[in-house]
Amino acid sequence: MAPTGLPTPRSSSAIGKTAGDGLLTYDDVNQREWLDLSQTILNEQFPGATRDDKYQYVISQLGIGGAFQGFTVAKIAEGRALAASAGIDASVISSAANVAPVDGLGQLLGFTILSNSGNGFVGLLDELGPPPMSQRVGAMFSINLIAQPPRAGLRINSNDDLIYSPSARPPAVMLYRAVPEGSSMLMAVLAGGRLRGCWGRSRPAAPG
Repeated sequence: MAPTGLPTPRSSSAIGKTAGDGLLTYDDVNQREWLDLSQTILNEQFPGATRDDKYQYVISQLGIGGAFQGFTVAKIAEGRALAASAGIDASVISSAANVAPVDGLGQLLGFTILSNSGNGFVGLLDELGPPPMSQRVGAMFSINLIAQPPRAGLRINSNDDLIYSPSARPPAVMLYRAVPEGSSMLMAVLAGGRLRGCWGRSRPAAPG
C-alpha cells in the first residue's frame, strides 16, 4: 500500500479546463482524482430553483458528453477513505490534531465556507439519510477557530443547518474518478512516509 499522506494536486482536462489548472487532487492511497469543489458548488452556476434541482443537474452531466463525464459522486465510504488518506481522524467529531490535515485538504479541494469563526467545506454524497426526511447526506469538513486550541473534524449526516438552512452557503458535490494503479506521478515523500501536496497553489475565494 502507498504511504498515507495528503493527496497531491494534479492538472485537469475535465470540463474544458487546460492542463495545469490545478482542478484535480490525486489520492494515491485510493487511486482517485477528486475534482475541485469550486466546479460543483450548487450556486448560480447551475440551473434550478432549489439545491436539489442543481444537484440533479450535476448528476445529469456525469454521462457521455456531459460536463462531468467520467466522474462519480462519492459515497460515505469514499468520503471517509479520502479523509483517512489525508491524515484526518474521522473517529472523533473534532480534535486539535485534525486542524492541519483538514486545512491541508481544504487548500487542495477548495473551501466552501470561510469566516472569522472557522473554515470548512461541505460536499454532498450519493446517499440519502433515514426517513421520513430522507435528505441527501453531506460530508462536512470544518475547522473551529473559536475553540482554544482550534479544533477540526469530519461530520457526515443528512440533518445539518450547514447543508439545509436557507441561510447556509451552498454545498458542493463531491466528484471523483478512478485512476489505474501505477499511473505515473511525481510525488515528494517526506520523512515518516508522508506525501506532500502543493501548499502554495492559489485558489479562488469561497462563494458567498
